[in-house]
Amino acid sequence: MDLEKETKRTDLNAKFFGIDTVLLMENAGRSIADECINFNKFLIFCGTGNNGGDGLCAARHLLAEGKEILVYSLKGDRTLQNQKNLDILKNFANIKIIKDSKEIEEYKKEILKFNPDVVVDALIGVGSKGRLREPIKSIVHLANELSNEINCYKIAVDVPTGDDEIQFNADKVISFEIQKTKNAIIKGIGVPKKIRNMCGVGDFLTAMKEYKGDEHKGYFGKTLVIGGSRDYVGAPYLTAKASQKFNDLTYLAAPKFVQKRIFDPTLIFLPCEDEEYLQNLTVDCTKFECVAIGNGISLKAGNDLINNVIEKAKKAVIDADALKLIKPEILNEKCIVTPHLGEFKALFGVDLYNEDTENKAMAVQNFAEKYNTTIVLKGKTDIIADAKRLKFNEKDCIRLTVGGTGDVLAGIIAGIYAQNDDVFESACAGTFLNGLAGEILFGKNSNFDAMELVDAIPEAIKFCREFE
Repeated sequence: MDLEKETKRTDLNAKFFGIDTVLLMENAGRSIADECINFNKFLIFCGTGNNGGDGLCAARHLLAEGKEILVYSLKGDRTLQNQKNLDILKNFANIKIIKDSKEIEEYKKEILKFNPDVVVDALIGVGSKGRLREPIKSIVHLANELSNEINCYKIAVDVPTGDDEIQFNADKVISFEIQKTKNAIIKGIGVPKKIRNMCGVGDFLTAMKEYKGDEHKGYFGKTLVIGGSRDYVGAPYLTAKASQKFNDLTYLAAPKFVQKRIFDPTLIFLPCEDEEYLQNLTVDCTKFECVAIGNGISLKAGNDLINNVIEKAKKAVIDADALKLIKPEILNEKCIVTPHLGEFKALFGVDLYNEDTENKAMAVQNFAEKYNTTIVLKGKTDIIADAKRLKFNEKDCIRLTVGGTGDVLAGIIAGIYAQNDDVFESACAGTFLNGLAGEILFGKNSNFDAMELVDAIPEAIKFCREFE
């Protein structure tokens, strides 16, 4: 588990569902203070992120309990919540700002004179990556020295700060919501269990590849959409256009009948000798980060073609009639299948139409585990499962039953999956964003169609970004 990503996802989803990060930090600070209630003098080292904000908040709660505190905080750009707690604490305590490691020896004298009972590490938390930099490295070294010189108790917030060379030697680690290191105690900070099981903006934002400033064509992935037939011309186009919102290059392989009826210079069409139905398509699937197959393909398409794509693709999203043309044994850990109830019955042989959400979820996860794959069961509440994880996506948009919106969903998932190697994360992110785009659009136009849903994707992405 990527602890930094999981923590960020939980915080963002809590905010999306109405629980502000400041409130979570307040609860975290209170939890730290409660764990230290039997001590009297506290030395607290705080970073500039939310882990440091937890420490600053804890310092205020300790002051309220009549405890003595000595707080050192790193210099630098702070998160909004960290700055807020720093500004509050400044009214009641003299906070020392550490600018570089040269100041550490001078501060050590002050600390020894203070003679703390407890040292609190709230420097980085799960955001620690690579080698420790100065002055953090010197602070950790100092904190460990103090335990030998004055025999103080050491508490780490979330995880001890450290790297391969040096680590804060915590006597106790306090993690919030989930255990982030071995032997840590877990404290709830007011995030309902339901939120951890629901898809939200955090699922989307943590699934997206980050902009680093040195991107090149292909950095955000290449997606191939295979589908279309004489019967369904528009379906693969909707899938491709949805995927295109996330990738650098989007390719479409469709019969000649389909290609002649689509003009879009932003898509790349692959040569295909099949006239009306895909039977003999020859394509090297390994050249693409993700292949979406099935949209508009019709039941007249070739089984061998679909099976070959699933076997050879790096990653595959399988939808629509392709789900009726394959056997579940062909599925594997790199596949995402996106059936509605009818397609689920066709693929797995089980009718879930009259089952409640709990029983549907149990069945979906059982099949995900049995075939080592990821399943998105579409419905009023979408159910996303792999062998070990399960999430729900509640949405309020009746227009997502309109023809073509499922093709858009397949494209969104494929586009995200092309830039993210975690199958389950990609499925959750795409499913959430599709529902969000529908809700946003439904608020403006209760009669929207699938192409309008594609056009609403950027607005849904912008909505998510506002939570960062």
